[in-house]
Amino acid sequence: MVVIMMSKKIILIYLIISSILILNVVCYLNWGISLRGYWTDRIIFWIWFGVTLLLIIRFWKKKVVKSYFWGLIVITILSMLPMMIPFMMIILAITGQDIGCSQELSSIIRIQEHSKSPLVIPKIEVIKKMGLIEKIIGEQEFEFELNNDNYRLCDANSIELKKSTQEEIIILFSFNDDSYEWKVY
Repeated sequence: MVVIMMSKKIILIYLIISSILILNVVCYLNWGISLRGYWTDRIIFWIWFGVTLLLIIRFWKKKVVKSYFWGLIVITILSMLPMMIPFMMIILAITGQDIGCSQELSSIIRIQEHSKSPLVIPKIEVIKKMGLIEKIIGEQEFEFELNNDNYRLCDANSIELKKSTQEEIIILFSFNDDSYEWKVY
């Protein structure tokens, strides 16, 4: 009886974590909305991965679990076929290496240099924290051109939030001998 209750709890936990992970990916890809925090998405993935391993080991004798396991293996291998792009996107996202630079500008505004794919040029994103979720509210190319020089986010000596209202956000980037002002809204 206890074993059956534990089995149902493991499966329920797995379904809940899987649903959260899928919902998070769909919201991020469609609307730029994610769970709050830089590592939250990655932690959810690693929990999902751990519970998947636990589920596979615990219920290995069941045909459905064996089919699910081999389905995950086949999907992983198939994602490597088109130049490993989908596979690399997943690896970069779950390890946190898809972010070049990141800085908190206030308690609710963060700026980061981010690449959503190994083949895509990185972009600079402004992210607004809204309770348990955060949303991308501004995006631009990853370089600033000042006096015939190109600067990246990591090259800035300082980044400060000059103005933050509901209507607009102004961010001031200071470089060696010049500055750049970005109006987000």
